[in-house]
Amino acid sequence: MLYVADCGNTTTCFAQWQHGVITRAVRLVDNAYPECCGPEDHLVILPGNAARAAEARAAWPGVCSYSRVPDCGQYQNCGEDRVLAGCAAIHLIQDDVIVVDAGTAITVTAWRFSEKAPMYTHYDGGFIAPGPRAMLAGLPVVAPALPTVEWGSDEDQSPTAAAMLGAVEHGIHGMVQALLQQLRQQTGITQVILTGGNRKLCCLDGREEQELLLTGIGLVHDLL
Repeated sequence: MLYVADCGNTTTCFAQWQHGVITRAVRLVDNAYPECCGPEDHLVILPGNAARAAEARAAWPGVCSYSRVPDCGQYQNCGEDRVLAGCAAIHLIQDDVIVVDAGTAITVTAWRFSEKAPMYTHYDGGFIAPGPRAMLAGLPVVAPALPTVEWGSDEDQSPTAAAMLGAVEHGIHGMVQALLQQLRQQTGITQVILTGGNRKLCCLDGREEQELLLTGIGLVHDLL
């Protein structure tokens, strides 16, 4: 059985890949991986976070490998997660598409459907912006008088902290809308797929695919 995992900066997503679809997707708590059940099991990971990737390899010794990442015309050092999500989006839409991935960072990336490209996917530009955690973490660094505020905390907040949280929560929508509008003007692409744990904050109309990146890992494993 093939399993796939995205070892991200905030969490690790783990799923079973069977007959070309994601099943039993979970967010791991404390990186507690399910045990490898048999000699036919194999885990393919995207090592976005080196420490989380090391934990995956330790949990599944000898049957864990890194995902391949095709050359889809992306620039050098382009995020592997962006490329694999783009491959999955093209596979699902079978047409040009913009992927909005709202995670630790928020990426807005254009992908062309091309029969000449690997996975029929060709990179056509995009933007990278901070997600909510990154926004809040960065403010006290450049403005030390501001408090440290944790995104998603249930604790009572000071007026200043509440103002920071409110600005992030309500401002992300406008930021992503502006980036999406600009990329649409540049590329002429209208279709959008939304993914990532913070996608609801973007308040965008479009197709939602929660496990887009995991799907990309599985597809590239099967088709390349």
